[in-house]
Amino acid sequence: MRTLNGLFQGEAVGYRDVNRYAPHNVYTNTGLLWSSAQAQGFGGPPALEPGRFKEDQPLRAGLPAAPVIDVSFGNPGSDFAVHWDYDPASNGYLRSMGGVPHTDAVTGESLTARNVAVQFAVLRPSGVKAYNIIDTVGSGAAVVFQDGVAIPGTWRKDSEAGRTRFYDAAGNEIAFNRGPTWIEVVPAESAVGY
Repeated sequence: MRTLNGLFQGEAVGYRDVNRYAPHNVYTNTGLLWSSAQAQGFGGPPALEPGRFKEDQPLRAGLPAAPVIDVSFGNPGSDFAVHWDYDPASNGYLRSMGGVPHTDAVTGESLTARNVAVQFAVLRPSGVKAYNIIDTVGSGAAVVFQDGVAIPGTWRKDSEAGRTRFYDAAGNEIAFNRGPTWIEVVPAESAVGY
């Protein structure tokens, strides 16, 4: 995987919207990404490991129902508390954050996902300001939400450049529904309700 890191490359890859609170106000666009990629010497498409996909199976039997998902980043009820509501009509989830619908700033449409994967990872101080390092290479617990159900299991990523893969409790790789996927990476001790 090729990396364009705004912490090190600054405005070459992104810019800040002064109307939003930092650090959650960095944006980019395709033009910036292409010019940054060329400046880094990235040529041609990278080789990617394909993901696994499946057909929709709304509310399939044998798994815990998950009509709602609550993910806490820090204190429950904070501005960063995330809530997802299952929408049977789209077989997807609608996202809220801080108690209000999370919408696209340009279109005003609700943010949605056909798969929501919650990845529990070790979080440790970086030594720089209040930033933390999240260990995303390795393995840990996970819950994948799709089709209105929860699939408890694990995640694994073998290298920095590798793909994160999710597995059910029996060790089988979880295939995702086609469409938007949202991965919520949370500290290992976080509570997730459904």
